[in-house]
Amino acid sequence: MTWLNDDARPLPESLDRAVHQIDHEDASVAFVALFHRWNSTRNVAYETLHHGNLYRLCHVRGTLYANFPVGRRETFEKLGYLDERFYFFAADPDLSLKAWHAGLKIVPAYGALLDHEQVEDHRRAADDPYGETDNARLFEKWDLPEKNLRFNDFHPDRPCTLKGLRQPVPSAA
Repeated sequence: MTWLNDDARPLPESLDRAVHQIDHEDASVAFVALFHRWNSTRNVAYETLHHGNLYRLCHVRGTLYANFPVGRRETFEKLGYLDERFYFFAADPDLSLKAWHAGLKIVPAYGALLDHEQVEDHRRAADDPYGETDNARLFEKWDLPEKNLRFNDFHPDRPCTLKGLRQPVPSAA
């Protein structure tokens, strides 16, 4: 299974490659992550070049996530699918963090590429406030390291920095 944004276009054979890869991964792999066009240099975990275009995978505070995940139906079911409380900005990072929290992994799907230009238009501008709210909810839910403003803190030999679910703050009585 996968999900795609309405402006994401898989390159020929990309989904076939991703499905082939997830079919041959061991059960500890929750999702293969599709490389996509990402114009920012922030939060980049992996990069690959294809016909002169750069495709990237991203991380959230040092933890690799599957932007446009491809996984087994059983994995989506086990993890409770996408959390519908997120508008869409934090839905795939949250799903990936749920996988890591369950002891599963995310791995790159080399050769599985999406054209997903982050074009600024009226729709994206209208979505920005939702994105800010989604990101705030994501960081309220998950115990991740503080934001590192000095350098990219992703390490391929340590693709998960997730500490787990954030403990609720007790209310003052």
